Amino acid sequence: MTALGEFGYFETCKADLGRWWQADPMRFVTRSLDRLRWFVTGRYEVSMSMNRDTLKALNYGVPGVLAFIGSVALLVRRRGRVIVATLAIFPLIYTVCTFVVRYRLAIEPLVVMVGVIGAVESYRFCLRAGE
Repeated sequence: MTALGEFGYFETCKADLGRWWQADPMRFVTRSLDRLRWFVTGRYEVSMSMNRDTLKALNYGVPGVLAFIGSVALLVRRRGRVIVATLAIFPLIYTVCTFVVRYRLAIEPLVVMVGVIGAVESYRFCLRAGE
């Protein structure tokens, strides 16, 4: 990197990505979709114990899934398009490039807020289904 300079290194990485993507585009798409799933539900490399894994999944995955449900509800009601667009566009950069759990922290308050909408809509759906 030092010999190429920052711009030269960037161009080399860009060319490598282009060759890699052309060689196997489905692998690129599959890995990107996996990263998107990890962005929403979390990714845990090492299993510490069943209790800790369950706690992590509840702490990270449930708000992500509820935010997805809340986003659908907002779109159906034609409200909160900017909020839903933010939740949809923000992860795209990390989905294509890389994934680390801490990147979601910037929009975590938004995820929780839309997750509450998702929880309310899920509750209402259960009430209607029980009638």
